[in-house]
Amino acid sequence: MGGQSGYQYRPFGSFRLGLAFLVVLQHFVANAAPLGPLYDYVIPYELGSLAVLVFFCLSGFVITEAVSRVYFDKPLAYLANRFLRIMPHFVVAILIAVIIYAVFYHFGTLRIANREHPELPTIHAFDLINVVGNFFAFLPGVNRFLPFGFVDIIWAVRVEMVFYVAVFLVLLNPSCLRWTALVPYALIALGLATVFITRHFGFGFFFLYGVLLFNHRRFRVSMILCIVGMSLYFFLIPLQTNANYHRAIPEQFMILIALIALMTWLAFRLVKPHAVDRNCGELSYPLYIHHLNILVLMISLTTGYSYLVFTTGLVISLAASYGLMRLVDPTVNRLRNIVRGGAVARVGSQAPRLA
Repeated sequence: MGGQSGYQYRPFGSFRLGLAFLVVLQHFVANAAPLGPLYDYVIPYELGSLAVLVFFCLSGFVITEAVSRVYFDKPLAYLANRFLRIMPHFVVAILIAVIIYAVFYHFGTLRIANREHPELPTIHAFDLINVVGNFFAFLPGVNRFLPFGFVDIIWAVRVEMVFYVAVFLVLLNPSCLRWTALVPYALIALGLATVFITRHFGFGFFFLYGVLLFNHRRFRVSMILCIVGMSLYFFLIPLQTNANYHRAIPEQFMILIALIALMTWLAFRLVKPHAVDRNCGELSYPLYIHHLNILVLMISLTTGYSYLVFTTGLVISLAASYGLMRLVDPTVNRLRNIVRGGAVARVGSQAPRLA
């Protein structure tokens, strides 16, 4: 594994935005659309939950490439850049969420994005210690000490942070990378042993698939074992539990396979950088992190459930996320370029490989 001078461009951007939209679609169908054909058809497939698992695979691949090309000997720069990617939009999302919740809670019209268990926050949710704590809720474990979380979809970012920190610890001791050939087998063995105990460790299989995919020539057998682990996780641990619908498990599994296969194909489709695709990719995280605030705003401004609120909310979520991306990202990207030592070049047409 060695540092190299730039990335090869892969058309992940539109794919990432599509995954983020699946999350948005699941949330808006579940909490804004009326019960009926759309709800009955979409919800059993849990498309957003599947999309998050694929996001984990994609993250494993992208972060491995970033470490290989840019951060191999820059562990602090790597970690700083991960925080710069996560924190700004998260802080903005929490600030907006606190305002929305406080206003509608004050007027008694707050509706949260959980139709099945609509437990409203208590007054303690607005205590200073809880509000301040929410700004750090992207860190693993912080949420356990908070009476109320204003942006509960941040759970996936906490899982991502665990992966980021694990990579950082490896970068602190590059000599560990000499044992790269043994690491995947050890992780897979540990995963198979613990997936029966806790669902969260099962997420590691998806990150690991992306890591192994980047160096697929060396780890073909490991990838097969990792796929077995992902499959066991999927069938043994339900993504969600809900008494009002039955999971379409076979269909879900086929959709998950199709999405991961598409990601795998895109990983080796090296193309010239495309501005539209890149912008789509940049929009994916803002859309993920901000859409729930728009959902809460829309359902708190209305009563009941309707397709008008559903469709309007989707459009406003896309527009608001794009606006916030244009507001936040230029400054953040300049800082990220400074941290990484310059803008990343997109080079080469060879297949990805770790030296």
